[in-house]
Amino acid sequence: MSRTALFRCDASQRIGAGHVMRCLALAETMVSVGYEPVFLSSAETPAYAPALARSIMRLVPADAQSNGVAEARAAGCAPASIAIVDHYGLGYDDERAVASIADTVIACEDLPTRAHAAHIVIDPTPGRRATDYAGLVGPDISLCLGPRHALIRRPWRNARKALIEQDAQARGPFRILVSMGATDPTDATSRVLAAIASARIDCGIDVVLGEGAPHLDRVRGLAVAPVRLHVDPAGLPSLVAAAGLAIGAPGSSSFERAMLGVPSIVIPAADNQRDMAVALARTGAAHVIDGMLLDEPDRLGALVRDLRNDDRRRSELSQAALALCDGRGSSRLLALLAGQSQSRDGARIALRLTETDDCDWLLALQQRPETRAFARSPNGPSRAEHVRWFTRALADPDRFLMIVERDERACGFVRLDRRADDGPSPAYEVSIAIEPEWHGSGMGRAALRLARKMAPGAVIDATVLPANAASKALFLGAGYVQVGADLYRSLPQ
Repeated sequence: MSRTALFRCDASQRIGAGHVMRCLALAETMVSVGYEPVFLSSAETPAYAPALARSIMRLVPADAQSNGVAEARAAGCAPASIAIVDHYGLGYDDERAVASIADTVIACEDLPTRAHAAHIVIDPTPGRRATDYAGLVGPDISLCLGPRHALIRRPWRNARKALIEQDAQARGPFRILVSMGATDPTDATSRVLAAIASARIDCGIDVVLGEGAPHLDRVRGLAVAPVRLHVDPAGLPSLVAAAGLAIGAPGSSSFERAMLGVPSIVIPAADNQRDMAVALARTGAAHVIDGMLLDEPDRLGALVRDLRNDDRRRSELSQAALALCDGRGSSRLLALLAGQSQSRDGARIALRLTETDDCDWLLALQQRPETRAFARSPNGPSRAEHVRWFTRALADPDRFLMIVERDERACGFVRLDRRADDGPSPAYEVSIAIEPEWHGSGMGRAALRLARKMAPGAVIDATVLPANAASKALFLGAGYVQVGADLYRSLPQ
């Protein structure tokens, strides 16, 4: 099968880099399971999205108004397994055209205002519902709605993992982060800095802009102590995590700040940002201010000063933000892309990413005698041990912890853990447990087939104790080959 994943997205001074950055987030996760991403992007895109230029992704130039089909064919990267269209200028007819060269088409969206022909639509806006897309999508289209589906890059997930492992937020001296977008075409950054200066707030200030921002030179002139300017910083997640308060525009960066629990003031500086700003305000995960206040520095400065001095309000914003987005949207999408299989008795078997509500159910399965019989540790975990492990497992970008569902009811789990010693292909170790009442039903084999589809280009290893005859039969029946006394291996498809 083809493991090519096409990404049609652009960055520019006018539209910023948000489309490319969320596509890059998905591409990074897809690389980790063996896909081969190709970015079909305008010639100016790398200049406005330097993270893409620095990445290992293959770049194929595409006209800014093209759906990329002709360019993909000319470059020899069609047909593809998957194509992602993240572009305001491309719609229903373009998605149909892309479907001619890709098995599955995914559309990234922010506003439910246009029809889609894609197989999957992702809209991470808080509060988004399926009814918002009534009449815009067909009945067979899968909708991935809400912040849990936000596509977040790996460095941000690593930063969240570190935050959770610390069990506390130690941000150091109080600093304010100002990040109004990579290109900030309306120069909201300068106006925010003027407001902070008028309020005489005594703290450090970090300003983030892209090299392609049209007003960069003006901001450089304002970057005198205590202001520090960071242009396309490689360590942005660490910079954000250290902030005691962030001031930014709504969009993908809102989810990045949220998953690190940074209390934020969100200011929509453009009309297409207002819907997201309103949605964030409803969640309580950000303090949203009317964009008109950008032209009233004294009022805006007073609001910033009040929030800087209100520890309780900032704590409330931080807790709501942490609950808003966990950064696992790409992993959820991979589980969805694996599709469904069937057990021996015809039941529908699917994988879904484990959620926080699964903690107790998973503990009960882990403590079953049948589960422990051939486990590496014969003793089941205590509740405290399990909760610690579970919390860290959900935050680990190198682990896919999935629930096996039988006709939408949880009946087992499959776990893929990235191996540190992988080579040309990514390598994982697989673990599986099925509820004892379903042993012998074919559920385990169906779940392993889905895990194989989820990581099509990875080497997957299983360690099976010599006495575990049932597991030997399970893995051999799922196409694994014995390569050692207790090691079974499935090679990339």
